Amino acid sequence: MVTSVDNGTLYVNDPIHLTDDSTLKFVAVSADGQSTVKTESYLIDIAANRPPGALGSVGPVDSTTGYPFWYGDKGGTRSSLAANRLELCLDDPLCPVVGELPDASKPLSYPDNFPDESFWWSGEAAIAVPGGPSSLLVLAQEAAFGGAGAVVPGEQISFARLRIRLDDVVPDAKYTVTSPYGVDVVTADDRGRARMTEDIGCAAAPCTWKESLDGRVGPFLRWDPAVAPAAPVGYVGNPLVEHQVVGSPRGTNFFRIEGPDIGGPGVNRVETDLFTVQGRLAQLRATATPGGGLYSKAQDVAIQASFPAEAKVVWTTNGSDPAVDPATGAVTNGQELLPATGDQNAKAVVRLPDGRSTLKFMAVDLVSHEASQIYTEEYAVEGALPTVSATPDPATGPFQGVQHVTLTSSAAGSGIYYTTDGTVPKLDVEGNPVGTTAEYAGPVSVGRPTTVKAAAVSALGTLGPVATFVYDIHNLKTVGPVSATNGYPSWFEDYGSSTLPPVKLELCLDDPLCPIVGDVPDTTKPVSFPDNFPDESFWWAGNADFAVGAGRARLTLATEAAFASPNVQAGQQIAFSRIRIRSDALVPGATYRVTHPYGVLQLTADAAGVINTTDDSGCLAAPCDFSQVLRAPVGPFLRWTGTDAPPGYVGDGATPHTVQGSPYGTNVFRIEQLTSGTGDALTTPTIVGQTNQFVVQGKLTALRATATPAGGTYTAAKQVALSSTDPTAAIFYTTNGTTPTAASTRYAGPITIANQGTTVLKFVAIANGVSSPVVTETYLIDTIAPTVAISPSGGTFTTAQSVTITSNDAAASIYYTTDGSTPTASSTRYTTPVTVSRTLTLRARAIDTAGNIGTVVASTFTINQPTTTLTLGTPTPATVTIGAATTLSGSLTSGGTAQASRTVTVQSRALGSSTWVDAGRAAITASNGTYSVAVSPTATVDYRVVFAGATGLQASTSAAQRVQVRAALTLNAPNPVSVSRGRNVTYSGRLAPTHTGARITVTVTATGQRALTASATVAANGTWTVTTKAPGKEGTWNVAASWGGDADHLAPTTANVRLTVVK
Repeated sequence: MVTSVDNGTLYVNDPIHLTDDSTLKFVAVSADGQSTVKTESYLIDIAANRPPGALGSVGPVDSTTGYPFWYGDKGGTRSSLAANRLELCLDDPLCPVVGELPDASKPLSYPDNFPDESFWWSGEAAIAVPGGPSSLLVLAQEAAFGGAGAVVPGEQISFARLRIRLDDVVPDAKYTVTSPYGVDVVTADDRGRARMTEDIGCAAAPCTWKESLDGRVGPFLRWDPAVAPAAPVGYVGNPLVEHQVVGSPRGTNFFRIEGPDIGGPGVNRVETDLFTVQGRLAQLRATATPGGGLYSKAQDVAIQASFPAEAKVVWTTNGSDPAVDPATGAVTNGQELLPATGDQNAKAVVRLPDGRSTLKFMAVDLVSHEASQIYTEEYAVEGALPTVSATPDPATGPFQGVQHVTLTSSAAGSGIYYTTDGTVPKLDVEGNPVGTTAEYAGPVSVGRPTTVKAAAVSALGTLGPVATFVYDIHNLKTVGPVSATNGYPSWFEDYGSSTLPPVKLELCLDDPLCPIVGDVPDTTKPVSFPDNFPDESFWWAGNADFAVGAGRARLTLATEAAFASPNVQAGQQIAFSRIRIRSDALVPGATYRVTHPYGVLQLTADAAGVINTTDDSGCLAAPCDFSQVLRAPVGPFLRWTGTDAPPGYVGDGATPHTVQGSPYGTNVFRIEQLTSGTGDALTTPTIVGQTNQFVVQGKLTALRATATPAGGTYTAAKQVALSSTDPTAAIFYTTNGTTPTAASTRYAGPITIANQGTTVLKFVAIANGVSSPVVTETYLIDTIAPTVAISPSGGTFTTAQSVTITSNDAAASIYYTTDGSTPTASSTRYTTPVTVSRTLTLRARAIDTAGNIGTVVASTFTINQPTTTLTLGTPTPATVTIGAATTLSGSLTSGGTAQASRTVTVQSRALGSSTWVDAGRAAITASNGTYSVAVSPTATVDYRVVFAGATGLQASTSAAQRVQVRAALTLNAPNPVSVSRGRNVTYSGRLAPTHTGARITVTVTATGQRALTASATVAANGTWTVTTKAPGKEGTWNVAASWGGDADHLAPTTANVRLTVVK
């Protein structure tokens, strides 16, 4: 018996609990020696166990884009992969994955001609089965804009994206997807489409830029340097070319999907290791904040290197170029700032006085002394120019609801021009506003977080210094506590108005007056989270529509609850406000003004005569800060006019009705045409359609109290926290089963439920004289493990025994084993007496409903019947090619006497499995006790033979023997068999058994010539084909096809054919 272990842990028959990727090595040991070491690898991806911080660092913000210069990964956690820092790649032929410029004929410029999405890194893999399913994996470290998604300064956001898309798969089936960054399970809809998008980062400005460090993307995948060709210098790859990659923190540098028919009928697994990846290694750069421009007072300009702790900044203000000695880095012209050791925020601050200044600057590496390009910014500081001030002062925010901003010039009577999209106001040579610039004619209404930029016209007719006013607007007042039941805020409260009281609306899920809600999986059962919960629901919703010719205009408004994941999933709850406008049957190219309760905007119809825009604002990535919804543009909540609304609701969710609540007084939905299809302004705007009838839904929150955790059965004392939908409410409780009142114990902190047995907790919330319903939660604290008794309790018997196992806890479950192992919850559950017909040790234990695990009780039964010995020799042969048979043979004896005419059955066990199954083969022993049976395995497998026992004979089982199975690979004659130099030639064949997605390597060789290789991918029917260029040398070439095998199939014998190359 083994009593000590030099390296490892002694296994004691309890399951080994694995929670992360693991390589398990184990060996069996007895007095006769030990077996060979067996290795099993387990890929385990539990979302809750994923380590935070897939990326390691983020660079400073580049003032010319408003985004960080770069994001940096941590390098290989399981390899020697070096860390990479990748910069935002915007205008580069090797970075084609980028949003479109508004005007592709002009150079990139921010914000006027800038893409709405761009990337520090992106990757993609795809698998398409001809005539069958298609699979797509999209990965990215992405830059975008919040709000409606348009390019707006101050709305920059960033996130890590992992997106999975499956098409034409089995409806309602589940698929397991393994990617370089984890394992995910997706479920197809009833149309055979499965979708999942996980965006982790900053989804709403302002951003710290560190939010997306905790996404799953990282390290950044890059071309595998061991596979030719190499990545272009300075890049992680060429996104126009598929290539094998490295970088997965899990070592899973592939895209694999497992599930029903994913590779075609009967093919349940497909895989590719080819990716397209894009990313440019970060270069040394520099930035100045604020940038050049016209100012009314001296400016303190901060100059910062893209790698602040690794480079100094050098600058001049007299127009000359800064310079350093390339050998030593010593400054030969200009001034410098050396960073303190490790200072990641190092920057030089340069004061620019009145007058004109040309600031030239660069960054210089502290080690190599290499310098960045020289950057130039022009500044004009003129104190005599008119300046603009704003009321209310943005510094006094955040503000409650819509603000009407008054702009005032320091020069009385001078005109003021402004923008509200963060761009700089501009005038053309004739003094007319350009782009989104507007002439100030009265207070500017600001109904959401907005940056107003304004400038006054000088006496010379030019714009003076641009003033920037950043307004933080809250359209909702407060957000309620997060519900322990579903993970969403219990309510949102608006501000009301001068004529309307505030309303507090709860998430309305299962209520006939809240019909606007997503479907639940089973409509016959009550709503429960997460098993039977809608994928979208609403605190408030509203919509309006009207006819437009043969089409229709629709307005959708909401404060919505949804999930960042494609399915209902804990931890993926998000919330946002939505304003969606769509109309068809309009004039293509014409501009329209849309007025709705929460604002006015102009939209241009597309070539089909459609306008379609969605503005989602709030928390769009999990985990959520639900207070972000307070800044969204929806609020106050619209409600029916008069007193018609059902009590406790803002409307009935179905009936069109006039409403009130618009902060602008525009309780309508109206579309007006402003221009013709060619852009010519109409003399008078034409009303296309309008309505003041809205369908609105929202349920006023009721006072309720909840307990966390809820009642149940527990094996240890519990700390129970009480809360209510109104944070100001007092909560009173009892623990003796009586009904609580205001005279009961007042809740002041978590309640300890520690007594063995049952405790009934009752509690009520009281606010403003109103009481919530009394809530009852029952807690059973059970710390006593159950016991078991075995009857008879063991001994020596001459006949088989019927053994009964009982527990002192009638509700407990009893588990037992007869093979010497320790019983667990995975062992056989006791339901009826156990028949013991051979010598063995019966072990049993009980587990109660609270989870208490009893001690193991063991009883040894000796059945004095003759034992048997069943042998299984080495299979003949021990290695076969797929489709061939092998013979299993051995003998059955008892006390040295051959046992004739006994039936023995064959069992098999797949590699990596612990379960033996009937192989469907049996044999009857001959007069000398021997048997022989043929089997034809389709994969490498273990076999054993079992004798079930007979009257006067005990059962027995042979040792296991393994049969290795070799795959079969064919190679057809080349097409053509004789080909001119450099012309196309096709190689094809078949791999059995089919391994969809497997890579076949074709090697073409000739004496004294360099070997040529090509790769083919196995299709769903097992065939493979590849077309490539013939060798450039004449003669006879040998063509060989090979496959490396996998865990349960040996590599097949290499197939060979001849190819003749002629001129």
